[in-house]
Amino acid sequence: MRNYAIFRFGLTNPSLLMQALIPDISQEDYSRSSVEINSNDKDSLILTISAEDLHALRASLNTWLRLVGVADEIFEYTNQKSGANIL
Repeated sequence: MRNYAIFRFGLTNPSLLMQALIPDISQEDYSRSSVEINSNDKDSLILTISAEDLHALRASLNTWLRLVGVADEIFEYTNQKSGANIL
C-alpha cells in the first residue's frame, strides 16, 4: 500500500518556487519514495509525496518540507533586500 502526503502552498509566484525545487527532483535517488510538484493555478503550488512505507514517507517529508522552507527563507531575505515581493 502506497502512502501519500499532499501539501498546497499559497504563493504569489509558485513558478519561482517550482524552478528552485526542480533540480532536487531531477537528482532524486529514492527507491522507496517519489515526489511531484505542480502548479494548478496562478497562486498555489502542490507538493505530492508518496512512499511505500511510513518510514520512507517521513524521511521524504523531512527532506522536501525543509527544501521548501529554505527556498522560502531565501526568497524572504531577497525580498527584504530588494523591496520586491517575489513569493
